[in-house]
Amino acid sequence: MKSSRPFASGWKSRVMFFAVIVALSGACGGDDVQSGVDAVLELERGVRLLSDGHLEQAFGVFDSLIHDDPDNAEAHARRGFIHISRDDLARAISDVNRALELDPDLAIAHEYKGILFALTKRREQAILELTRAIDLAPGLSTAYMNRGNVYLDMEDPASALADFDAAALLEPDKADLFLIRAQIHLIMGDAARAESDLQRTLSLPADERTHTAARQILAGLR
Repeated sequence: MKSSRPFASGWKSRVMFFAVIVALSGACGGDDVQSGVDAVLELERGVRLLSDGHLEQAFGVFDSLIHDDPDNAEAHARRGFIHISRDDLARAISDVNRALELDPDLAIAHEYKGILFALTKRREQAILELTRAIDLAPGLSTAYMNRGNVYLDMEDPASALADFDAAALLEPDKADLFLIRAQIHLIMGDAARAESDLQRTLSLPADERTHTAARQILAGLR
């Protein structure tokens, strides 16, 4: 259930944040403004580290941000995801729940809570949380993929396919997405579309494991 890049950084909210910073700069002390800007930039650095797979460094960034500002909802959510990656579900739940207490409309926190529900086999709750994440951030491709994986666990390939179709429109260059969608097509008995997705997988940049899996499945179809 681990998603490949569950790190939509919410650039529109960042732009709005900086606009507010500028608007308030005349009314607030310069040190406070600089501190807010530094926190946003540091959060972005942590997200980049996390996206690149540098979990320990990213954890240090988010941990430091929370130490400086215990009310930083996104830092709690991101740190919670790293706890999920470490299979430390108790700490993950604590961080994700704290993020939602601070910001009930934080899409990634709902996504991560959905992942936690899925990992503990509470699939209906997982669907609700992942749907909430999608409603809040329709461009969050990983939420569609994670919800699609839950639908697969629930033996509902049609709903899973709809979610992976939506994710593919958002991330047309994501090889592992097409690999999974190919397998959904096979489950649904559509070998032609499965072969097309496997060829698409092989045409996109990916790690060797993804390409090897695509080649093996493709060989089995021929």
